[in-house]
Amino acid sequence: MTVAEPVMGREKKKLEPVTFNNITSYGNYFRMPNKSYYTITVSARSQGSPGAIEAKFDFKRD
Repeated sequence: MTVAEPVMGREKKKLEPVTFNNITSYGNYFRMPNKSYYTITVSARSQGSPGAIEAKFDFKRD
């Protein structure tokens, strides 16, 4: 997962497994200190699949 901001640049982290109520999900923490626009890019691949799926989200911190 990558979080990018025009001034600070980009930060990339691996999504780590987190389990709540016996259900596993994946995530990580990113600092977003500036009141700015951020682009969040998530790339995921299922085991055995030939390639990754990518999704991009725009986020504005007010």
